[in-house]
Amino acid sequence: YYTRSLDNHERFFQFLPGYNSRLGAFLLTAYNYPIAGPVRGRTHLDVRTERGIGVGQDFLWRDKEKNYEGIVQGYYLQDDEPLKGSETEARDGVVEEERYRLRLAHTQSFTDRDTLTLEANYLSDPYVLKDFFRKEFREAVQPENRLTLTHRADDYIAALQVNKRLNDFYENVDRVPELTLDIPRQQIGDSGFYYESKNSASFLERVYPEGSVSEDYDSVRIDSGHTVYY
Repeated sequence: YYTRSLDNHERFFQFLPGYNSRLGAFLLTAYNYPIAGPVRGRTHLDVRTERGIGVGQDFLWRDKEKNYEGIVQGYYLQDDEPLKGSETEARDGVVEEERYRLRLAHTQSFTDRDTLTLEANYLSDPYVLKDFFRKEFREAVQPENRLTLTHRADDYIAALQVNKRLNDFYENVDRVPELTLDIPRQQIGDSGFYYESKNSASFLERVYPEGSVSEDYDSVRIDSGHTVYY
C-alpha cells in the first residue's frame, strides 16, 4: 500500500505521458519548488520521440492577498522535425531546428480602483505554440504584447494601453499608445434623462510581416461618442 497526504506540498513532480502523431511518444515532466517568499520555480524536462528533448524554466509569483501575480517562462527545444505539420510549405525557410519561446505576464492591483496588466511574448517562429503549447495556441493564435493601466472611478473608467509587435513574422496594429475614457450610463440630475459616453485617442501603426509586399503605415485616430437617453 501507498499513502500520501492530499494537502498542498511545496515540492512536487508532475508527469504527463502520451502519444500522438505530431510528437510521437512523449513524457512531459515538471518539478515545482519554492524559491523565496511569494516566488516559486518550475523546471521542465520533456522527451518526444519524434521531436527531441525540450527544457524549460518558469518563475511564478503571487502574494497571499492576491494583489499581484505573474510568471516568466522560458522554453527551448532542438526540434528533429521542424517542418512537420499541415503547413509544410509555409514553414520552409521560417521554422528552424532551434525552437524557443519567452513569456512574461503580470497583473497587479495597486488599489481597489487601479490595476496594471502586462503581457509580452517572444517566439522563435509562428508555429512553436501550435506545435508544443496547444492550449495557449487555441486561446490566442497570435499572442499579445501589451501593457494596460486602468483606473475605475465612480463615474468613469480611464485606461492607457500600449500594444506593440515583438516578432516581425506577425502582422499587427500597434497602439503606441491608446487612451480611452468611458462614462457608463448615469442619470442627469433628477431628470428622466441619462447620459453615457465612449472616447478614445490612438496613435496606430499598421505593420506587416517581414517580406510582405505591403508597406507599413501609421495614423492618428480620435473617436468620441455621446448618447442621451430618456
